Amino acid sequence: NNLLDFRAQHNSKRARASCGMCESGASIEGTCGDCRFFLCRSCIAIHLKTPALKDHYIVTLQDLKNPTSNSEFTKTQYCHQHRNQHRSFYCQPCAKLVCKECITTDHQPGPHHNLQDVSKAAQNYKAVLQALVDRADALKRAKETIDQEIRSATTNSQAVRKEIREHFSELRARLDKEEQEITDKLHKIEKIKKDNLAKEEKELEETLKSNADGLKFCTDILARDNDVEILTLKGVGHVQQLGEKLNAFSSSRIQQGAWQN
Repeated sequence: NNLLDFRAQHNSKRARASCGMCESGASIEGTCGDCRFFLCRSCIAIHLKTPALKDHYIVTLQDLKNPTSNSEFTKTQYCHQHRNQHRSFYCQPCAKLVCKECITTDHQPGPHHNLQDVSKAAQNYKAVLQALVDRADALKRAKETIDQEIRSATTNSQAVRKEIREHFSELRARLDKEEQEITDKLHKIEKIKKDNLAKEEKELEETLKSNADGLKFCTDILARDNDVEILTLKGVGHVQQLGEKLNAFSSSRIQQGAWQN
């Protein structure tokens, strides 16, 4: 209705409408409930001074700013057709306030006119308005609850993220420590094995070096391939000693390899 339009214009941040009665372009300061016009300050004054308009009902910006004040719109309204009669009835189908005289003329009770006392009709509409207000309050509370849940979700997520970072940081530290321990152990094993192999290699080299002449003698005999000579030298002492040394070294090598594996 016009009052809601006026409130919307008052609350709007856009350029407001100009006066609906004059062409001055002045900004609106109120609205007339009877003329359905937005009014500037001058036209409000004219309404109050003109006999034909003085009974119209004005709502001003001051009334909107202070809803508890008694505006002209809340005063008892007189009928436009019957000037001395108060509009104390409400015709439901026509959605109009009417007086006793209107009931006997244009709004006689019947199928097309359902008349109610103003206070009763207003009470019904108050219930509708209160339901809207209650619904809006419920929506506001729901929004506040959602806002709180959003804040809680953010706070909880941040706490969980911190726990995750700390947990995996601890795991990485453990893994790094275990990796270092295993690496150090491997390094020790590698050193021991290399030292043993180096010692064995040195012993083998010394054995081969100390028996080089005997091995050369055996190689020459094999090269000549003389069966009589081979059998004759079978019992020669230095050949037997060479065989015993090589057999002893080979046996020792085999035992060490089995232990290391």
